[in-house]
Amino acid sequence: MPITVNQLKNVNELVEYLNDLEAKIRVLEDENTALRSAMEEVSNSNRNVLNLLRQEWPRTGLVSRSFWIRALTVYGHFFVIQLIVTAFLFVGYLIFIAPVITRFINEVLPTLLPGMTP
Repeated sequence: MPITVNQLKNVNELVEYLNDLEAKIRVLEDENTALRSAMEEVSNSNRNVLNLLRQEWPRTGLVSRSFWIRALTVYGHFFVIQLIVTAFLFVGYLIFIAPVITRFINEVLPTLLPGMTP
C-alpha cells in the first residue's frame, strides 16, 4: 500500500520505507529472472518438439490446414480401400460363386428349357 508524505514523521522512516521498497524490487527482479529463464527453457523445448514433428510427422494431406485438401485426401483413401475390398470380393466371387452358376447353367438349365443348349 503506498504511503503518503503525511504518514512519514522523519527522514529515517523515509529511508526505512525506501529500503523496504528496494528489497521488494530485488525479490521481484530475482523472480523475473527465474521466470525468464524458465520461459526460455519452455521455448527451447517447444522448438525441439516442432523440429521433431517436422522430421517425423508423415507428409500427408490428412494434416493439411486446407479443408479441401483434407477432404479430397479422405475421399482418396476411401476410394482406394473400396477398390481393394471390391477386388477381394470379386476374386471370392470368381472362386466360389461362378462355378456354382456355371454348373447350374450346364446341368439344370437344359432340363428346364429342353431346346436350349449353352
